[in-house]
Amino acid sequence: MKFKERLIRILNELAVLVKTDEEKDAISKLQETVKTENTQRSLSSIHRRLTRNFTAFSQGRDFFGSSLQQLEAFAGEYKIILNVDGKSYTGKLNIRNDPLLDK
Repeated sequence: MKFKERLIRILNELAVLVKTDEEKDAISKLQETVKTENTQRSLSSIHRRLTRNFTAFSQGRDFFGSSLQQLEAFAGEYKIILNVDGKSYTGKLNIRNDPLLDK
């Protein structure tokens, strides 16, 4: 699981960078938690905590990966491509205008 491995690497790097006992304790707890978690949801929760509480330690690097931004998609048909482990999956997505906004 690449995401879990990445979280472990980030936590190990942060363990060296943090200074206060409170920060060290928080990282230590997250390190223990990530060892036992295997679901995408629980690992994403750990990622959110890291992003929220330890961004100052990124030192200008893209330490935690890019965050999702809200984008507006206009009505129409879109081609989507999902790449997972070297395989590509293609599909179509139809977006309609919001009927509540048309009133």
